[in-house]
Amino acid sequence: MRSAYVTDKGELFVSLYAEQMLYKIIHIDDDAVGQESSYSLVKSTIERLSSYLLNMTNVNTICISFRGIIFFQNNADHSFNELLKDLSKKKIDIILLDLNEVKGFNASLQDLKTKTMGKHTIVSIAPSKHRKNLNNSERILIDKMYEELLLKYTVKDGHKNPFSPVIIDRYINVKKMLVDENPMPICIADLAMKITNTISKQSIQKRQLNQPTLFCHSMAGSFLASLIGASLGLDLLFVDHLGPEKDIVSVNFSNRIKHGHEYIIVTDVVCLGTEIESAMSYINLNGGKVKCVATMFRIDTIGILPNYNLVYGYEINSKRNIIGYNVRTLL
Repeated sequence: MRSAYVTDKGELFVSLYAEQMLYKIIHIDDDAVGQESSYSLVKSTIERLSSYLLNMTNVNTICISFRGIIFFQNNADHSFNELLKDLSKKKIDIILLDLNEVKGFNASLQDLKTKTMGKHTIVSIAPSKHRKNLNNSERILIDKMYEELLLKYTVKDGHKNPFSPVIIDRYINVKKMLVDENPMPICIADLAMKITNTISKQSIQKRQLNQPTLFCHSMAGSFLASLIGASLGLDLLFVDHLGPEKDIVSVNFSNRIKHGHEYIIVTDVVCLGTEIESAMSYINLNGGKVKCVATMFRIDTIGILPNYNLVYGYEINSKRNIIGYNVRTLL
C-alpha cells in the first residue's frame, strides 16, 4: 500500500486521501474511476486498507488520517467499522485523525473501547509510549518521511551553471524520488491539500470552469506537476523550458496564456527563485495571473528567497538542513 509509512518505532501511518488520490491517478483513463473524487471515501479503498492492515506485523500503533476526506460513500462506513472491530482484537493503539470532520460516518463505535482527544479518536486503548508522538502532530511523521527521502535522493553535485555566478553543491533528484518511493503519495497528497487550502476549495471540488491551471516550466518539475494535476483534476500548461538562459522552446507561448486566467506555478525545488521570477513575469506580461507557487522543497538557507505566495511540502533552512545544502557565489 503506497499510501502507508512505517516508522522505525513500529508506528504505521496511513493517509486515506493519498490512497484515493493514487488510485484515481492510476485509473485516470477509466471513466468510472476517473470521475471519482479523492475527497469521497469509497468501499474499495477500505477493502484495500483492510487487506493491508490485517496482515501487518511488528506494528504497535496504527494511525489512520482522514485529513482531506469530506464524506463516506456507499457502504464504506460499514466496511470501516468492521475493519476497526478486527483491528481492535490486535490490542494495539488505533488512532483516527480528523474522523469527526467526515460526513456520513453512520457506523457506531459503541462496541469498541474508544476515547476522543480533540480531532483524534483512539480505539482499543493499550499502553503505548509512542501514542503521544502520533497525537502531537501528523506533521511530525510527514516531515520525517521528507527527511528520509532527502537523505536517500540527494547527491553531491558541485555544478556551476555557466549562466549564473551561483554554485549549489547538492542536487535533489525529485523525479526519481517520486517514481521509486512508497511514501511519496502521502507527500504529494499533503502538497495537493495545501494547494487546495490556498486557492478556492469549492473551485477544486466542484470542478468550476474558472479553476486555475498548473504551469510548469522545467522538465525536472513536470512529473510532479502532472501528478498534482491528475489528483486535483487541474489542467497543466507545460513550457520547455524557462531557465537561466531565458530561452523559450515553445514559440507560441504567449498565445497559450489566457488573459485574466489564474495559474499555479509548479516546480520540484525552489532555492533562489530566479526561474520562478521569470515564469511569473512571462505569465503576468501576457495577461495571466499567478495565484501561487507550489514546490516539493523550499530551500532558504541564506534567507534571501522572495516572499511570494509559496506552497511547499518541506522547508530546508539554516536551522533545519539535514542534507547540508549550501549555496555559494563567485561574486
